[in-house]
Amino acid sequence: MRERTETVIAAYRPKPGKDTALQKLVQQHRRILDEARLVSKRPTILLRARSDGTVLEIFEWASAKAADEAHLNPAMRAIWRKFAQIADFVPLAAIQESGNAFSHFEALRSQKPVLRTLATKRPAARRATR
Repeated sequence: MRERTETVIAAYRPKPGKDTALQKLVQQHRRILDEARLVSKRPTILLRARSDGTVLEIFEWASAKAADEAHLNPAMRAIWRKFAQIADFVPLAAIQESGNAFSHFEALRSQKPVLRTLATKRPAARRATR
């Protein structure tokens, strides 16, 4: 039986002038989560509140215990300290958009797009001649 996973929505409100640093740190956060095998393969969704620039990071823990394991991981604790230097952790209720029945956010790129090439090129099909 597949182990139960949990989805988390983390909200980081950047401190003044720290928007770009926050976006870079969120990318780094996902890499560390992946390396520690704490998250599922489901991609992270990154959103930004237009009202105040709060960044929402939505990801899926690999298991119900993964969040607890993250607290024991030195790399995770180190990145959380970096987050605290450049952003405030805020509850969803503190984001203006969350008060709406249909909350709209700006989508941020969560990772670089993967470029794929064809392993072999096939010749174009020829049209039948009459």
